[in-house]
Amino acid sequence: MFGGGNPVGGSNPTGISSSLNYIGNHVYGTSGAITASNGNNGTLFEFTTGSFYSIVEFGFGLGPSNISASKIYGYKISVNNEVILENVSTSDGDGTLVFDGAAVVQHLLLPSNSTIKIEATTTDADDMTCYGIITGRTYA
Repeated sequence: MFGGGNPVGGSNPTGISSSLNYIGNHVYGTSGAITASNGNNGTLFEFTTGSFYSIVEFGFGLGPSNISASKIYGYKISVNNEVILENVSTSDGDGTLVFDGAAVVQHLLLPSNSTIKIEATTTDADDMTCYGIITGRTYA
């Protein structure tokens, strides 16, 4: 279940968390600032779905002044410990993003009774601050 609640229930808390929240059949989540560095993925979201599926949009962003030269920044999405999507942005020699694929909003179907994990990834040895947002709808 998302955040331990009932998808048609009422009083889920709101705020920053690695789980999701509901209002009726609407679902959303905000990760807050998460830190990742080379070899140390940062968990943006980790939750288990209930006996319903969800159609969601996932957005990913980097904090200010995070871009180092010749590095890769991105995220990977796993369902039941299987990576289903990995998306990256790359920077050139002076730290300018030359491919910003990680900024593309992803449309996802989250299956029922599944463990979902979304992690920030980077090849940069310096800490990377990033954020994730999920919005969507649940279906019984």
